[in-house]
Amino acid sequence: MHLVPSMCVLLLTLASSILLSEGNKRCQLRILRKCISQYKEHIKSEQPDPSDQQLHCSRVQKVSSCLAEHPLCKGPSVNLFRLWVLRETKLEKRLNICPDVDSKDLENSVSNTEEAQEHGVEDGAVDASKAECARKIHLKCSKLFLEALSENEKICSDARVWFDCYKTENENGCNANIIDRYAQFVGRVKERLENYCRRVEL
Repeated sequence: MHLVPSMCVLLLTLASSILLSEGNKRCQLRILRKCISQYKEHIKSEQPDPSDQQLHCSRVQKVSSCLAEHPLCKGPSVNLFRLWVLRETKLEKRLNICPDVDSKDLENSVSNTEEAQEHGVEDGAVDASKAECARKIHLKCSKLFLEALSENEKICSDARVWFDCYKTENENGCNANIIDRYAQFVGRVKERLENYCRRVEL
């Protein structure tokens, strides 16, 4: 059987696309598996006090740097995780919780993706009159997540408790716009984040 040149080109193009797609899926899994595993190890080794902001900010920096590695590896799962952590770092800067975390590389790795275009990369300014209340809500929700994670090490399911906390606490508290916008964002993406996370959680 002789294949005409155009058919050969088509088959080669299709084969290349399949290989690139499979390679892309593998690189996404490697990044997420590495970063999630490292984060869990930091929690286990530090036995953290949820009120220790220095340790918290150190973990945020480490996971931001980890996700920013291999910026050419892109795809739905790693893009969404990068965007979530970027939004988290920007929120904490706005609330003066972790003002020194460097997320420039992380932002560069995700800013031009479809996920960033759809959801945006930050939650905007914080109303000065509600900044302290917003800060307290964020710290309370983060503490709930950290306590659950320290107990059972189930980062995927524990994250859902963390995400849901923002909407509940904000509605029962000061209705800070910056928390409301963050709660809306995690509300839209939490199911996908949890599904991606379950695929790689060790």
